[in-house]
Amino acid sequence: LASMRHHYLLLVALVATSICGTAASDSDEEGAGAVSVSKPFLMDSTVADMKWLKGGDGNAKVVLVRSSHGNVYRSDDDGKTWKSLEDTLTQKGSVPMWQAKIQKLIVSPANDQHVILKGFGKTNLFSTDGGASFTAILGNTFVQIIPHPTEEGWLLGSAYTGKYPNRKLGLYYSKDFGNEWKQIATHLRQFAWGASFGGSVSTIVASIHDGGTDSSGKMGEDFDPKISTFWSDDFFATRTKVVPHGNKLIPKGKFLFVAAVNPEEVTDVRLMVSEDGGRRFRKCRFPFHITERGYSIVDASEGEAFVQVEHEDEDLPFSSLYMSGQHGSSYSLSLRRVVRDFRNLADFEAVGGVEGVYVANVADKDITEEDIEPGKGVPRRSVITFDKGAKWQPITAPEKDSRGKKNRCKDCSLHIHGKTSFSFGPVYSSPSAVGLILAAGTVGHHVHDRAGDTNVFISRDAGLTWTEIAKGSHIYEFGDHGGLIVMADNQKPTKKLKYSWNEGQDWTEYQFWDHSIDVDNVITEPTGTGSTFMVYGRRHGKGIILHVDFSTLHERKCIGADAADSEESDYEVYSPSQDLRDGGCLMGAKVDVIRRKAHKACFNGQEFERSTIEHQCECQESDYECDYGFTRTDSGECERDLDTPPVGYGPPKDCSGTYEVTRGYRLVANNRCVRGVNHRPVVLRCPGFTVGGLVTLLLLLAVGGGITMFMAYRKQHGSNPESFGDVLKMFPMKASFSGSGSAGAYTALRSGPDTMDDDLGFGDDDDEEAQVLGDHAIDEFTGDNSSKGRESNTITPALAPPPSSSAKAKLDDTEFE
Repeated sequence: LASMRHHYLLLVALVATSICGTAASDSDEEGAGAVSVSKPFLMDSTVADMKWLKGGDGNAKVVLVRSSHGNVYRSDDDGKTWKSLEDTLTQKGSVPMWQAKIQKLIVSPANDQHVILKGFGKTNLFSTDGGASFTAILGNTFVQIIPHPTEEGWLLGSAYTGKYPNRKLGLYYSKDFGNEWKQIATHLRQFAWGASFGGSVSTIVASIHDGGTDSSGKMGEDFDPKISTFWSDDFFATRTKVVPHGNKLIPKGKFLFVAAVNPEEVTDVRLMVSEDGGRRFRKCRFPFHITERGYSIVDASEGEAFVQVEHEDEDLPFSSLYMSGQHGSSYSLSLRRVVRDFRNLADFEAVGGVEGVYVANVADKDITEEDIEPGKGVPRRSVITFDKGAKWQPITAPEKDSRGKKNRCKDCSLHIHGKTSFSFGPVYSSPSAVGLILAAGTVGHHVHDRAGDTNVFISRDAGLTWTEIAKGSHIYEFGDHGGLIVMADNQKPTKKLKYSWNEGQDWTEYQFWDHSIDVDNVITEPTGTGSTFMVYGRRHGKGIILHVDFSTLHERKCIGADAADSEESDYEVYSPSQDLRDGGCLMGAKVDVIRRKAHKACFNGQEFERSTIEHQCECQESDYECDYGFTRTDSGECERDLDTPPVGYGPPKDCSGTYEVTRGYRLVANNRCVRGVNHRPVVLRCPGFTVGGLVTLLLLLAVGGGITMFMAYRKQHGSNPESFGDVLKMFPMKASFSGSGSAGAYTALRSGPDTMDDDLGFGDDDDEEAQVLGDHAIDEFTGDNSSKGRESNTITPALAPPPSSSAKAKLDDTEFE
C-alpha cells in the first residue's frame, strides 16, 4: 500500500510538472513559484478583435473579444474566465443569431466604460458599464460610428437612406450615446471630429457632394471633383467649404490630411493638411515635378508626418517616402523605394519609447515589374535611422548566433520582417520597455521569406546593436515594463511557450496545454506593464484563448530605483542618446531613463513609475535635415535641388515685422537643441516702402538667383565655375547686367509653374503661413464666382459612397488611393 501511494504521488508530481512547466531560476532569488494557466476557452471561431477596459475596482481588467464569425465574448477577470454574449446579441432568442452578428467593437476614448457593438443591420447595442449590460437600439444601418474624443455621450455616424442604387449616405449625430440621432448632412463621403486634431469640441469636418448630380454614377472609391471638404462648428447648421474637390480625409496624429482631386484630371490628386481642426489648410509641397496619384500617411506620431507618395505610372510594391517639417506641409525626400503591399501598408516602423528611431525595408535597386514573381515579396533590405529620417543606414548584424556560432557572412547586415510579411513576427517595441526591440529576420543581404531562415533578434539599445535570441520564427510580447519576454512558435502547432527574465539570455519552456494549437498571438494588456498574458490561436477550426500568469514566479520585487547603477540596485541608468549619438545627445537632448538591469530576475511591478531626466544639448549637424527644395550631397551638406520647383526668396504677401529665408536646412521636428551649429533661417525685416527695404529685397533676389545659377552650373559641369561669366554662358541672354538680361535669366530658371499646386489652380503661395481657403480661393480653384464660404444646411442630390465591407475600406484610415 505504501509503495502504491509512493507511485501515485510521483505520478501526480510528473503530471503537474508537464502541465505547469518549469519556473525560472535566479541566483538573486531565494525561492520561486510556478506559472499558472487558465482552463482553455473554446470560441466559435478565431479572435478577430480584442479590447481591454478598466474594471469596476480600477485594477482588474475587463476584456471584450469579437470572433471572426461576429460573436462577442466578455471576461471580467483579465481573461481567466469568459462568457458568451449570445443571449444579449439575440435579445434572449427574439432575434435569430444570423441577424445578430457584430461587425465592430467600439470603445469611447472619453470613457472606456462606454462600449458599442455595431451590428450588420439596424440593431446596435450600447453599454455604459463596460459591457456588463447592453441596451439594443433599433434605428439606422450604420456604416460607421465614431465616438467623440472627449465628450462621453457624443457620437457621429454615417448611414444610408433610400434603396440601392439610389441610396444616399447621410451624416448623423447623437448627444445621448445613441438613444436619439439627428441627420445633419447627406451625400457624404467621409467625416471626422475636429477635436481629434486641434479643433474645438463641436468641430466636425466632412467631405460632401457639393450640389448637382453624382458624376460617378456608381458605388466606389473613385475621386469625384464634385465632392468638397466642409468645416462646421455648429453641427452643420452652417458650413464652410475649406478644400474644394477635397474627397478623402485621414486624421493622423495632430494633423488632418485631405486628398483633393484635379477637376481637369480625376487621377491627379494633391494633398492638403490642417493642424487646427480643419479650419485652415496648407498645401503639401513635394520636391519633384511628378504627378501624384495616391498617398499613404505612414506615421505622424512624433510631430511630423511621413508620407508615401504613389507617383505617375508607378504600379510597383514600393514608392518614395517623404518627411515633413513641424507643420506637415513642406516635404523632403527621406527614403526611396520603401516596400508596401496591396493593402498599402508600408514596411516602416517607429521604435516606441525612443524619439527619432525608425526601421524600414527598401526594395533592391533596379527592380522592375518583370522581376517580381506573383505571390512572392519584392527583394528587400532593412535600414534604420536614429535622426528621424535625415540619414539611413544598414542594421548592424550580431557577431554570433544564439548557439554561439560566429557569423562569417561577408558584408552582411540584419534584415527584419515588417508589416508586409504575413507569416512572421513584426518589428515590436513598447514605450514601457525603453530601448528594447524584438524582430524576426535574417543575417545576410536581403530579407528571407523562408521560415527555416528566419530567427528572433533583440536590441536593448534602440536598434544600434542586436543579439539573436532564438532559432526559428516566433510571435512575441513584452511584459513587466520589458522585464519579461514571452514567445511561442508561430509556424507550426505548439503547446509550449518560452519565457525569459534576462532579455533572452536564458529561456524557460512552459507547457500551457496538453494539445497543440496554431498560435496567432501572445498578448498582454495595452500598457505592457503587467505579468499576465493571453495566448490565442486555432484548433480544428475553433478559436482557443488561454490566460497565463507569471506573477507567481518571483516573490521578490526589484529594489534600488533611487540608487540606479549602484552594485546593490536592480536598476541601471540607460541613455539612448549616449549610444546612438556622439556627445550623448539625441533629438537635441540627453535623456536618462531608469530601467531594470538585464540579468536581474525580479518584478518591476505594474505600479512601477519609470524616472526620466532630460538635458538640452547644443545643436549638431545631425539635428538638421534638408529643407524643401534642397537635397543632401555625399559630403553631407544640403544643396539646392534643381529638379524641385523653385520657391520665392522674397517676403510673403502679408509680411508684418520680420520674415525668414531658409539656408537649406531645418531642425528635425520636435528637436530641442539650443545654440551650437546654426543652420536656422535668416530673419529679415519686411521691406515696407523705404529705399533701404527696396535695396534689401533686390539684393536678396540677386543672391537667390545667383545661388540657383551657381548650382545649375555645378550640376551640369561637375565642378565650380572659374568666374561668374562661365555661369552666364549657360543661359540664352546677353553677357551683361542690364535689366532685361538679368530678368531673362531669372525667368528662364523659373519656367513652368512655381509649385506643383499651380496645376490644380491653388495659386502661388510660397510662405509657410496657413491660409483660410475662403471665397477667393474657392472661386479661383473652381472657376465659380457664385460660391460662398458660408452656406446654409441644405439637402442636395445623392452621392454613391464607397462600400464599407471591402478590405481596402477597412484600411482607409491610413491611405488615399
